[in-house]
Amino acid sequence: MVWRGFGTEGTNPIVFVQCRMNSESYVDILADNLLPEAPLITSGGYLFQQYNGQDNASVYVSQTSKSWFDANFVKLLDWPARSPDLNPMENLWGILAHEVYKNGIQYQNNQ
Repeated sequence: MVWRGFGTEGTNPIVFVQCRMNSESYVDILADNLLPEAPLITSGGYLFQQYNGQDNASVYVSQTSKSWFDANFVKLLDWPARSPDLNPMENLWGILAHEVYKNGIQYQNNQ
């Protein structure tokens, strides 16, 4: 899995997640990447748009995750049900995939 954040002023580094995602690994990724990088990729304050499109997967809605956001004063953007228009990451992935494979090259790994 890949995790990445982006804002009005840029993007944070790509994180390749090698383990199976659970609440603890999710908050570790956020602590290591969201907290230090968000101020650098936004102009001023920010709202974290957490993707809940996977049927409110437990990793995103667990008490561990909710407590971490509260403890770190991270404001969450409410995600309206069935609202793909609020999913800029899906649009970005489409652009990225087009650029990566535009010359017909197939890749065997992430190197």
